[in-house]
Amino acid sequence: MVKINNNKIISIIRKKFKYLKKTKITKKSDLLAENILDSLELMELISYLEKNNKFDIKKYSKKNNFFKVETLEKYCK
Repeated sequence: MVKINNNKIISIIRKKFKYLKKTKITKKSDLLAENILDSLELMELISYLEKNNKFDIKKYSKKNNFFKVETLEKYCK
């Protein structure tokens, strides 16, 4: 399994949510605060990352209460 990076997460988001194709998403983007994803879409993304990139939401949520692209990357293997 390849370590995921910011561009890969952005690519996954654009692939899973086609309507975001032209939306500006950067590594500093907060997916919820900036209304890029709603809560259900965020859970779909988290589920995907857990299954495919060993993302651990329990570890993540202990230290973070926001969902920035660059922070998500740090918790993926």
